[in-house]
Amino acid sequence: MRALVVAALLVPSLAAASPEQTLADVQASYANVKHGAALATNFTVTEPTPNTLVLVPKQTNAGIKQLTFVIDAKTKRVVKSIVVNSKDDTNTFTFRLGEKEPDAKLFTFSPKRVPHYKVIKI
Repeated sequence: MRALVVAALLVPSLAAASPEQTLADVQASYANVKHGAALATNFTVTEPTPNTLVLVPKQTNAGIKQLTFVIDAKTKRVVKSIVVNSKDDTNTFTFRLGEKEPDAKLFTFSPKRVPHYKVIKI
């Protein structure tokens, strides 16, 4: 059941894509995870430690080698995703939703702070 919850939360853009892989290749690799229905058919799902799921594609040409999800025991949300592609490149994503609202100042642009900023009228 946890695997289906994780599958529903997975976003295709989280792939560890190599430069040779196209977005379509990566999305195809995740298609079954995203929909969840064929998860056990296409992936071997294990829980090596509590609140950790490891998904390994059964097809060797999947473009990804392994997906690991770390799940918060209290909220049941994915807090970390580790993606290993077929070339053993690893991408780790940590999710911190709801911890603290960011200060709006972080998203304010000030042209004075950018010396080469120039407005171009079209």
